[in-house]
Amino acid sequence: MRGQSKKTNETLIQRERKRVEEYLDRFIKKDKKGHVRLTEDNATKIEALIRFNPRYGKTTNEENDKCAMSLIKKLKTDERLYKDGEHIRNIIGRINSENSTRMSTNDMDDLRDIIVGIPKDDLLKMLKNDNGEYELIDILARETKQDKRANFSFATKFCHYMCFYLFDEEKEKKYQDNYSIYDNNVINTISDYRKNKEKIPRYDKESTKESPAQYYKNYQIIIDKILARKHDKISRNAFDHILWYCLKIGESRKAKKESQTISKGKKKSPFLSQPSPKRKKALAVIILDSNNKQSLGPIKKKTDIQGKTNQ
Repeated sequence: MRGQSKKTNETLIQRERKRVEEYLDRFIKKDKKGHVRLTEDNATKIEALIRFNPRYGKTTNEENDKCAMSLIKKLKTDERLYKDGEHIRNIIGRINSENSTRMSTNDMDDLRDIIVGIPKDDLLKMLKNDNGEYELIDILARETKQDKRANFSFATKFCHYMCFYLFDEEKEKKYQDNYSIYDNNVINTISDYRKNKEKIPRYDKESTKESPAQYYKNYQIIIDKILARKHDKISRNAFDHILWYCLKIGESRKAKKESQTISKGKKKSPFLSQPSPKRKKALAVIILDSNNKQSLGPIKKKTDIQGKTNQ
């Protein structure tokens, strides 16, 4: 069949996309520990990878009038849309979908009502955040009425994308990079780039003592300190993309390696090989009795080992 690879079930286009991603990946510079370096060059290559990716590329396609980018930019040409509940709800829905935030329909409806209730000038003022207080984060991360959830991660994404696409004109570009995204991608990898390698505690409405705005302010300080230490100046947006890439490529390589190991039969249980006679007496297994107490017993036979591992 034309357009189909003979070796696999993937189409030639899918195969070509993979080859481009693999090719670009070779030229992304990493340090000795395998961490992607925070450089302008790497940021540019990763941005290209994101735009080329079939899943993420469509979110920045000018011809896609249903993506968050297009919906937000429409606010600049028709200010009435700030009070249009359906339009604001669509923006929320697209940001939620494009970022896999997994908010419920109830939560999205509640946030729509909150945002529509904010006067347009006040909303823009809080997005610009000249006072550095992150008031809009506090408002959007409040517990929702219906599901009683605090959508802190979404609050940061909403503020990020609104600034990124609303303030892209020259006179307001200083506000475009106002907000870093908070999500699991960043939290899981950011410690690799901290000087003390310390992990950041996750935001939790029950256990986090600070207000959402104060927690976020501290979070921004940590990111800005990381970026200030580097010779190349990159944006908060580029930093988020680099961490996203680190996690994505790491998971992809891990899955590929596990798949190859299993297919080649290299992933074997340590219990399948029989120990030498000289070592048998020295080996022991943990036997869990019905009272969950641990006792040790010498290994005698291969069948004993296999049997005990199934207990």
